[in-house]
Amino acid sequence: MNTALSNPEVQARLEGSSSGASRKLINYILPVGLYVSEIPMNPVDGGHNEHYPPRNYDTNIYKIIFTRAELRNNRKMEGKDILLNTIKRVPVLEVQIDLSQNHVAEIKNPPTIVMYENIPVPLW
Repeated sequence: MNTALSNPEVQARLEGSSSGASRKLINYILPVGLYVSEIPMNPVDGGHNEHYPPRNYDTNIYKIIFTRAELRNNRKMEGKDILLNTIKRVPVLEVQIDLSQNHVAEIKNPPTIVMYENIPVPLW
C-alpha cells in the first residue's frame, strides 16, 4: 500500500477522485490474476474470471483496487464503521505493484461496466 500511495500519479488520481465527495476509501489487495465479481474491478487479462486464486501465482506482483465509499450519512467515520455505512463503492483505479522492485508496475482506469453495480452483496 505504501508503494502505491507514494507514487505521484496514484496520489493525483486519488485526490482527483474525491472532488466534493467522500474521501473514505475501501481498498482490496489481491494477487494480480484473481478476479472477484463483487469487487468493482477490471476483468483479468487472459485469465479466468472466477473467485479462485491462480495457481502458483507470482507472490511479488499484486494489484490494489481503490474504491471510494459513498456513505449513508456525513458523520465522521473510521475503520469498520466505513464498511457498515457504505451504500455504494465507486471504482477509482487499479494499481499493480511489483514487490520485488518496490514500484508501481501499472496503473489502470476503473472498469466502465461494474458487475453488481448498485446491487447489495454481502460482506465477507
